[in-house]
This record gives sequence, C-alpha cells and structure tokens, in this order.
Amino acid sequence: MPATLTEVGRADSAVVAVRAAQMRKQAQGAQRVVAFVEQTLTPKEREVARLGTLNPDWTYEQIALFLGKRPRTVDSQLQAVYRKLEEAFGIQGASRGAMMRMLGR
Repeated sequence: MPATLTEVGRADSAVVAVRAAQMRKQAQGAQRVVAFVEQTLTPKEREVARLGTLNPDWTYEQIALFLGKRPRTVDSQLQAVYRKLEEAFGIQGASRGAMMRMLGR
C-alpha cells in the first residue's frame, strides 16, 4: 500500500531530525578538538603537531630540518602531544596516526 504524503512528510522530518542531531554531535566534537589544541598544547607542540599532521610521510628529522630544530626536540614535543591526547581523550597508546585522526587528517 503506498504511503500517504503525511506519512512521507513524517518520515522525512524524522530523518532530518536524526541528521541534525548527528551534525550537532560532530560540531561539539570539533569544538572540543579546537579547545584542546588552543588551550592544552604549547605553541611549539602545536607547530610540530601541525607539520606532522599535514605531512604524514615526514620523519622527525624532516620536521626538525624544516623548523630548524634537532630531531630529538621534535620527538620530545610530539611525545608530549601524544601524552596530552591520551589524557584529554582517553586514547590509549596515542601515536602519530591517532594525532592525525584527532587533529584533522
């Protein structure tokens, strides 16, 4: 039996309501990540995290060369980012892959 226009309208409204709720949840998650980056990471940590996220194939040595730092410094700063990701989001064993997923890659 074909659906009435009223039934179709109700179904469409339900789909729109569910999608709107999903979008609100995504926006809240994005706001949480932005707050984490701005309020938790130091400027130097943000810098290496940004380069590590934008250039996933770069090694610590390449990031260090680009920034004029030592590879050990870059490693230490990224390790600090990973620790903070673990603390803020409960990500066990946070790594560069987890950082890229959380920070937008």
